[in-house]
Amino acid sequence: MIKKLFSIKYQDSLVLDMLKGATVGAIPSNIIAPLIIGVSLYNFFHFYFIIVWLSIHLFVFSARIYTGNQLIDAIQNKQHLKAKYFKRYMFIIAFTSLLYGILSWVTVLHADIPDSIIFLIGTVILALTAGSISTLGTILIAFIAFVVLSIVPFIIAMLLHGGILFYTIAIVYTIYLFIHLLSGYRVFASHRNSLELKEKFKTIFNKSADGIAIIKDGKFSECNETVIKMFGYEKSVEEFLALPLVNLMPPKQEDGISSIKKMFIMLKKSSKEIITFEWQHTKQNGEIFWVEITLSPIHIENTQVIHGIWRNIDERKKAQQEIYELNTTLETRVQEELVKNREKDKHLLQQSRFAQMGEMISMIAHQWRQPLSAISSTSIALELKAHLNQTNKDIIIEHTQKIAQYSQHLSTTINDFRDFFKPTKEKNKTSYSKIIDSVLNIIRITIENKNIEIIEELNSTSSFISYSNEIKQVVLNLFKNAEDALLEKKIENPYIKVFTFEKENKFIIEISDNAGGVPSDIIENIFNPYFSTKLNKNGTGLGLYMSRIIIEEHCKGSLSVRNDKNGAVFRIEL
Repeated sequence: MIKKLFSIKYQDSLVLDMLKGATVGAIPSNIIAPLIIGVSLYNFFHFYFIIVWLSIHLFVFSARIYTGNQLIDAIQNKQHLKAKYFKRYMFIIAFTSLLYGILSWVTVLHADIPDSIIFLIGTVILALTAGSISTLGTILIAFIAFVVLSIVPFIIAMLLHGGILFYTIAIVYTIYLFIHLLSGYRVFASHRNSLELKEKFKTIFNKSADGIAIIKDGKFSECNETVIKMFGYEKSVEEFLALPLVNLMPPKQEDGISSIKKMFIMLKKSSKEIITFEWQHTKQNGEIFWVEITLSPIHIENTQVIHGIWRNIDERKKAQQEIYELNTTLETRVQEELVKNREKDKHLLQQSRFAQMGEMISMIAHQWRQPLSAISSTSIALELKAHLNQTNKDIIIEHTQKIAQYSQHLSTTINDFRDFFKPTKEKNKTSYSKIIDSVLNIIRITIENKNIEIIEELNSTSSFISYSNEIKQVVLNLFKNAEDALLEKKIENPYIKVFTFEKENKFIIEISDNAGGVPSDIIENIFNPYFSTKLNKNGTGLGLYMSRIIIEEHCKGSLSVRNDKNGAVFRIEL
């Protein structure tokens, strides 16, 4: 503890604060108190003792004032003798305190000294130590030395003297000693923390990358070094603050308003609220540069001032101007590229539609075989019965109804095909149930004839507004991809599952299969244009790419893929 106490580094500001009270502390401790004690002991000690007592204190007083001045000069001029004068000053403080300690010891143990004089000397010592907290409190070692060396000998002398009264005084002084030392430490810690905070603030203030200034009565009253460098000056802070504000800005701002007039408008506004704005300033060499200024009202010593932060944005403004000029030249080219991309997407969409159309024509031809064959068979049977004279009204009606039924089926198929590829520019009211029914009406027979089971779990029955025909194309493409994967991998008990549901105001459809899923090394690429796993089978690589374009850009939804334990799961959210 003692070692730590002596190892404390005292900042120059703390030492200077102590030295400010050097004279105030020296007069009572080396002039007034010695005179009071000398007069009190005049009748009990030899005259020469009193003269020596007063002379020593007079000498110590002179040494204390002289050494204090030397220490101040060493600190202000950064001299290396600073440590030497500091130790010398601490010795003078300790010696002064020790004089009182020795005197109190001699007085208490002197047989002829009355108790009233002893109590007087104790009171003087008590008063001096109490006052030392204000004159020595910033230097803890000086405060402790003065208090301990003056009070501890007095307490010991009281105990040696004996008696209830003296024991009581010793106890009271002991309690006072600990309380006073604790108070002194708190005063020292408060001063030190305050100083450290002040030094940190000063460092932050001066070394900040942004300029910081205090505006009072319409002009700079304080500023940091960054502000001076920002304006290109090499003056001291005091010289810079003396410059008229008109020297620091062009006559007019970019909007044509007078800088002085606009400045007063901003200052008036900032006295009520925090404001941030861009401003043009003038450097010492006449160069104009841009800054971003933030002004806010604050109170210092019960006076309202304006705290300002200056940030140089000259490079940012130049970059903005370059970007603006670049944008103006590129805007036309960008628009042209956008038009080209739209045309390209339309072409790709048309190409995808043609590919689907070819597949669907094949499906329709397959579906027409059965009803055409049934129509032919019914016609032949009716003709044969006519030749054999076995016809009657009921038979003719029965066979013609069958022919009408088969014809209606063919007509429905044609209508589905026509509606499927009808170009629509407007959204219409639809539902997943309608979309799935329309798609399966066309492809169900083809898929089931290949022994692929179609599983339907249609839990979404609500209607929504969208481009139904485009969604049908996407669903058809997903069914065909699943069919191709199942056939290519020759899956046993193959199936395609369509699952619809609603969640958090979203309409969701999932189309999955048990073909084993999309390989992990290509799953991120399957929506890219011209990427296909069927290149050897005339795959265009446009189906999934255009499907995503349709769902995400046209219908404002999302199309994604993932693998589950059985196969790929494609998910559409609208």
